[in-house]
Amino acid sequence: MKANELQKVYQIHLCLNQAMFLFEELSEDNKFLTDNNELYEKIILLCEDLTKELHKNQDNNYAYTLSKLKKAIEKVKIPKHF
Repeated sequence: MKANELQKVYQIHLCLNQAMFLFEELSEDNKFLTDNNELYEKIILLCEDLTKELHKNQDNNYAYTLSKLKKAIEKVKIPKHF
């Protein structure tokens, strides 16, 4: 996989992770969450599948990059508009 394409796949993975975390921050009785629970479940599966693929194909580079990005992601706060 070319470096530029790999970078895009990392970005997709990060977006999926962020979406998953944002869903998890919603209250259990949130209408959007209850109406879109199937979407949330699909995001989880996509994220898990992509993680496995990246670990398999880019193990050393991906593991290192993910550990660095995880620290950065934990510091990022997305404003809540709801």
